[in-house]
Amino acid sequence: MSGPSGTKIEPLKKPFVIPVESGIWRTVDPGGSGGTLAYAMHPKTGTFLVTSDMTRSLLRSKDGTRTFDPIAPDGHPTMSPIVPHPEKPGTWYAGFSLDNEEGLAISGDDGETWSLINHDPHAAGWNAFGLVIDTRPATIVWDFGSKGLMISRDGGQSFTDFSQGIDPENMFGRYEETSGRTPVVSVHQNDDVMIYLACKNGVFKRNLKDTRWDKVTGLPAKKAVSLAYDSVKNGCGQDLKTGRSITET
Repeated sequence: MSGPSGTKIEPLKKPFVIPVESGIWRTVDPGGSGGTLAYAMHPKTGTFLVTSDMTRSLLRSKDGTRTFDPIAPDGHPTMSPIVPHPEKPGTWYAGFSLDNEEGLAISGDDGETWSLINHDPHAAGWNAFGLVIDTRPATIVWDFGSKGLMISRDGGQSFTDFSQGIDPENMFGRYEETSGRTPVVSVHQNDDVMIYLACKNGVFKRNLKDTRWDKVTGLPAKKAVSLAYDSVKNGCGQDLKTGRSITET
């Protein structure tokens, strides 16, 4: 693989981050003043993808993060957010920005190659987030920045407004950096899909078939930090700035 100037990029032969005996983590990547934009693990394969603003890196690990290989496309585009398909091994979606190529991209080979499926430049953002739901075709909930929260029910070809009932300015990414956090999750309940969204004024939920978001009751109007899906209870757990957590099934 070659870099933007034609120079050859060798795969990393050492771990990206390793533990030391004292229990403190230390970085062993190239370093610099940049930071991680997004990272995610594919639920079917365990593959990790990490994107950084350090020369627009895209790193992949297939061995539980012990080692990483650089796989950024030629030109090193900005790629954020990065979201795996929940059921299709090797399939990922990402906000993609490189010169005049901007929009929502898809990869079917664990990040080796990417192709744009939607050319809206708002699909790429440093503090954006997304969710892919296993329907036929795939349903995609995506943060389009200043355009707000959008939904596609045709695999990303077209998007419509999905922010009814919430103030887009209260969405995650406007008040907290999304790196390393999950502000939106889905829970399958029989034939229904419930989506949960972390916001500045609490947690909101919406049935995929419904027309608007509703605030989860019984919680203080506090900043929601992160969401997680509990496969045992088949519910959604979340943390607040106060440290309180809840699980709703």
